[in-house]
Amino acid sequence: MIDVILSWPRNTDFPIWRQWIRDHRQLFNRVIIVMTETNQGEDYQPFLRFVMARDNITFVDIQPTPPNRDWRDVAVNKGLEYSDAEWVWFTEQDFIGSDELFNEITKVTNHHIGDMVGAYDGRRLHPCCIFINRALLDVTSKNFGIVPNKLDHFGVLQVELERINPVHNPLPPEWYTHMNGLTHNMNLVYNGQEPNYKPEEFKKYLSNCLKVSVPLDERFVKLCTMCLPTSTTALS
Repeated sequence: MIDVILSWPRNTDFPIWRQWIRDHRQLFNRVIIVMTETNQGEDYQPFLRFVMARDNITFVDIQPTPPNRDWRDVAVNKGLEYSDAEWVWFTEQDFIGSDELFNEITKVTNHHIGDMVGAYDGRRLHPCCIFINRALLDVTSKNFGIVPNKLDHFGVLQVELERINPVHNPLPPEWYTHMNGLTHNMNLVYNGQEPNYKPEEFKKYLSNCLKVSVPLDERFVKLCTMCLPTSTTALS
């Protein structure tokens, strides 16, 4: 089985991801969400814990990140403490996989065809989607932080994995959708500014958020309506 691990900023919601995990919950062992502090905006954590209770989510709180530590490194390692599956899926809320992707991943995890497969952005192994065998992960330093001016999050992990086995195992891009800049755009809208990363794509995303069947928080609905035109049908 596969454990899912992702960090979740307290100040926003991702209804489409919540809908996706509800619809596909049977694919996974544990779904481990590590709540991270942003020190701005709303606090959605009580709402998320309540509406995702039926999805059997393991919510994890962490203490404030020490000055000498990277927040994501702390969050991911904390999540790993709750994971006991043979495989781990590191992902992000702006990543939505197709049914074809998970059909293939099931073959990999059940039959041990390789020990790691992930989404690549150019040469970068992107933390939006990394499936990795826990035995392989455990021989790395499990450092998920940045190296200033050199490596982004999960960059150290990629370097270490390529030393072990330099073969890349990229996912076909047609098997998934990944939205960059999602949280940044949400923060801009919350602060009364216009989204600046692919704004039309972002507005379509917000429009689709309003169509999910999982519960929505009225604060998030207000955020969406602040950004969307009066009629959202044109964005569908």
